[in-house]
Amino acid sequence: MTPLFKSLTILFLTVILVTNLKAQNQVRIKLKQPPPNQLGVGEMWNLELNNTTGSDIKIYLTGTATEERDGLIIEGKTKLFTLKPGRSNYKYNDFSNAEVKYNNSVYKEIILRTGNAPEGIYTICVTAYNEQGEIAGLENCIIQQVQKAGSITLISPADGEEIDIEQPLIFTWTTLPKAKDYTLKIVEIRTGQSPDAAMKENRELFMKDGIRTAVYKYPISEKKFEVGSKYAWQISADELKSEVWEFSFKKGLPPGLITREEAIDIIIKKVLVPQTLEHKVTAFLGMQVTPTGSVVRSFKGEDEKKILNTPTWFGWINDNPQAFFEHETRFVYIDAVTGNYEVVTERWWPVVDGESLWMSEEEKDNPAVLIYSDIHLSN
Repeated sequence: MTPLFKSLTILFLTVILVTNLKAQNQVRIKLKQPPPNQLGVGEMWNLELNNTTGSDIKIYLTGTATEERDGLIIEGKTKLFTLKPGRSNYKYNDFSNAEVKYNNSVYKEIILRTGNAPEGIYTICVTAYNEQGEIAGLENCIIQQVQKAGSITLISPADGEEIDIEQPLIFTWTTLPKAKDYTLKIVEIRTGQSPDAAMKENRELFMKDGIRTAVYKYPISEKKFEVGSKYAWQISADELKSEVWEFSFKKGLPPGLITREEAIDIIIKKVLVPQTLEHKVTAFLGMQVTPTGSVVRSFKGEDEKKILNTPTWFGWINDNPQAFFEHETRFVYIDAVTGNYEVVTERWWPVVDGESLWMSEEEKDNPAVLIYSDIHLSN
């Protein structure tokens, strides 16, 4: 490289760098610190923007909130808007149409219900982009710590939740600073009572002191709950009490049923046998056992219905996945109690209790229900 060419290259790169830096500093962002121990969705959009260009520009903002231990909690993106020259202050209501995505369901539940994040150390960052998607304002971040000195927030079971009575019952709540242990109290709600009244007036159905963590699994050796009854629960610690939440139970499936993973193994290893296949195939399996009494038929088989007389893992094998009309398919019925299975050849997709299954684009691409596919492979 000649000295002249080297000098021109350096000059060219310097011009590009200066131009990029200038473009990235068209908007200066200053996030405003929330009040102590407060952090809601609104804090992401409480800021000052300084348009340094001297003329109107169109921009949009992206924002994130991360928690020190749990990582990314919230992502947000505003619509495109016009920013006038000079300094302008914005608040949450100015971006009421912003897209907000929660990446953690527990945080979402707490923030939407209480308006504030649970205890933690959070980093909030906002970046500005022009309408071409290029950075117009470099990322600005603040750190906010939330410490709640006097509240316990219940997490699960959710208020009013109906729980499968065959599944483990696990209570969770937020921790209380400096609390050494917690007390869980459960009472039955009588007809006409509110959960709060039941907690005050009724004798406890279950009481557990000395819980050292914010998670408690109800012992299987304790008093059994009943389907059709309603129950209230509350956590207390250091003379502070949580809200009172309500839960109830629904009848679960009999214990000892084969798992969905076992049903998938039956379909793939015993029915499909991929190494023997000579044509393209897709296979689907429901996420839950199809209960006794359900009616299964093919789309055009109104007169050929099958009524299930046992809990069944029901699957469908499409033997010509790229065909739109009548073609060979297979229905797979797996007895969820014994593991015995039956394969029935059909000509259309399945309909269970009047609902067509696995025909929408969303279902076809759902990796949960789509348990096997080789249509992406080359011949």
